[in-house]
Amino acid sequence: MATLLQGRLIDVETRESFHFQYNPSEISDTHPPRWVDLEIPGMSHPRQQFVSGGARTIAFTLHLVRTTQDVAEVATQVSWLRSLTYPEYEQGKVKRGPHRVLLDMGGLYLGVECVVRTVNVRYMGFFEADTLYPR
Repeated sequence: MATLLQGRLIDVETRESFHFQYNPSEISDTHPPRWVDLEIPGMSHPRQQFVSGGARTIAFTLHLVRTTQDVAEVATQVSWLRSLTYPEYEQGKVKRGPHRVLLDMGGLYLGVECVVRTVNVRYMGFFEADTLYPR
């Protein structure tokens, strides 16, 4: 019998981990090369010169569902994910940039070191009448 694997993010600094409730149904992984146009007088078209590899971007959507009576459960999870995009402060000054994470997704991505650049949140469904947290 196969074991169900859950994807996860692991904070490199604190070793705190975030296990995905549901693995993403789709992952986008892009790594475009960077080219520049070299304009040469007298030529009808510019020449293309390779400069470097561009930034690799791995993007996916996570679905979070409240599993306990704690109405703030999803908000707490979203706050942790968002914290990965903020620098660390000490005495009002930036101590270091946002923590890096390791992405584990079975054999596809095993310990890939990443930075979380964007966390977009969309709340859907019914909301609690007294707190307005999502159900």
